[in-house]
Amino acid sequence: MSDDNPFPDYEPKRTPDTVFDYLRDPDSKLLEIFEQLEADRGRIVPKIELDKLKPALDFFKEYQKKERENPGIFREGNVILGAPPKEYIPSDEELIVSELGKLIERVKSAHSSEELEKYTQQHGIDTLEIEFEEIGFYHMDVMGSGRIFYAFKKMSDL
Repeated sequence: MSDDNPFPDYEPKRTPDTVFDYLRDPDSKLLEIFEQLEADRGRIVPKIELDKLKPALDFFKEYQKKERENPGIFREGNVILGAPPKEYIPSDEELIVSELGKLIERVKSAHSSEELEKYTQQHGIDTLEIEFEEIGFYHMDVMGSGRIFYAFKKMSDL
């Protein structure tokens, strides 16, 4: 062990923390939905093409109903491992709604109002206005335990 670097194996994480870091289940329904939407997951921030907006909205509405029946929970956090005293554990449905909401908002911001108006008319979409609580992610590097990811609800602007 060098005096200059007491942790020679440590590699800091240099990318933003995302749902892909947080997901514990490789068979997650979210990943299946992203695959169906052909979401570009090779990016840190996934995106979809405009032609996938209608199916994304359909999934969003479906899971928004399920989210109401299965909300996330707070549990006592393991502070020693970097968790807050009250750790938030989002449900799968909440993660899906949050990530789809973010995808939909990115599609909307990437296209002109004229393009969106044409698309909504062609596909019988009443509105592109959606409401959701965004789930964010962060990590803690804990010596002896490794990198641990946590979720939190982002507070909306009032």
